[in-house]
Amino acid sequence: MLAARSFTLRSAPIHRNYSARVSQNFIGGKWSDSSTDKYIDLIQPSTGNVIVRVPESTDAEMKAAVAAAKTAQETWGKVPLPQRVRTMFEYRDRVNKNMDKIADNITEELGKTKLLITLPKNLE
Repeated sequence: MLAARSFTLRSAPIHRNYSARVSQNFIGGKWSDSSTDKYIDLIQPSTGNVIVRVPESTDAEMKAAVAAAKTAQETWGKVPLPQRVRTMFEYRDRVNKNMDKIADNITEELGKTKLLITLPKNLE
């Protein structure tokens, strides 16, 4: 029988760095600043530093994003299947080509080790 263990998770103290990059909204294929004055701080878990500030987008920005997504879905649905397949393979190739950059971002945001993130690629 295994003995029950008790432990406490500890995290680094949070360092509010308001010179951190502020994320933008991506709506309708374009990057734009949010008109909100409320932000969510994305904290790097091992240092407690704020690495990016994400806007709590306004209702109008959310509605615009949903409308743009619906339009994009309708347009994508009209693309012939062979072209959609080619596009998805191109997307896969771009992800594989940029895996180190993606892994660095995930490592910074979530504190995961790079090996765990790139492991599926290393198994191919």
